[in-house]
Amino acid sequence: MSATADGAIEYFRFKHIEHRSYNVPHDYSHIKELIFYRNDKVLQKFLHTIPKNEKAVCFSKSAKKAFNLHTIFKGSLFVCSASGTSREKKYLDKEKISHMLLKERFEEKFLFTTSTLDNGVNLRDEQIKYVIVDIEDIDILIQCLGRKRIADNSDKVTVIIKNISDKMINKKLEDCERIIDPAKYLMDNGSLEYVKKYRKYSSPVIYDTETVDNDKVEKVINELRYFKECYDKKFYEDILQEEHGYMTYLQTKLQQDSYTVLDDTYEKATLSDYLDSITGKQLYKEEQEELIKKVNIRDGRNRLQRGCRIINEYFIENNFPYSVKDKMKDNKRKLENNEPNPNYTKTYWSLAKYN
Repeated sequence: MSATADGAIEYFRFKHIEHRSYNVPHDYSHIKELIFYRNDKVLQKFLHTIPKNEKAVCFSKSAKKAFNLHTIFKGSLFVCSASGTSREKKYLDKEKISHMLLKERFEEKFLFTTSTLDNGVNLRDEQIKYVIVDIEDIDILIQCLGRKRIADNSDKVTVIIKNISDKMINKKLEDCERIIDPAKYLMDNGSLEYVKKYRKYSSPVIYDTETVDNDKVEKVINELRYFKECYDKKFYEDILQEEHGYMTYLQTKLQQDSYTVLDDTYEKATLSDYLDSITGKQLYKEEQEELIKKVNIRDGRNRLQRGCRIINEYFIENNFPYSVKDKMKDNKRKLENNEPNPNYTKTYWSLAKYN
């Protein structure tokens, strides 16, 4: 039985293995909200806002990352593999971890863990309101989400997932191809030709084996690993077909109508504070440059856009209640203190806020 059997079933089909599968539909109705984030610092800011009576489980792809969060949030619980190679395992509190596994709950506000808890561990605690995952393998990610066991219909969680950019997905696709292509060459041309071409290449899917009479060594492909690389390659190709493909894929997988991006929320809040501070002021050259950099609109060639029209279009598209006017002229000869106005006859911008 598995919540993540897709890959195994695809392998059965690939090998023409006769099989029969029984599917129980996934139910993700306990997910209150699906959120993605791009920047680790943004996640840290969010974690600081979680109320005292609520808990969060945060899965990280490395022990180092999980431990760093553990050091930032004092009094949290840190978990990684006790038998692994990570240096951080020396900081494990084995007594607290044993208590958590026995009671199926932790007393701390935060649990920072690697995927070592992705299988066979239950967390039955209605105070756990957030499950955060920074793990790229979809099957492991889904398993991590399942560690929080749902008590009843009122037991809801917010799921927060680290996004993988299209740039990173393209890199992963290239990594798959670097492994797949030599293996294909071996299948098509045999060991001798493979050795001639890839003499200095060490492949994670190809190994040496002696023939039956032990008189020579043959190159052999680890078929399961090779299939997994092909399976991942197809997945990456599929999600690159549309913009924000990774987030859209997980939105569909987790049966959610929508998702939000945490970074956008924080950036919008920070930008709104800044815009409020300059509303109604006369913005001369230096102030205009600061506004342009804060809004940070760039074209396809990464060039900073400076025009008022483009800034106003950005405000409209992102539901910011502001409007900027340019080519306004300062006609005051003197300031309120009767001193000469240094900006007399200069043009300025003016930012207005509307309800």
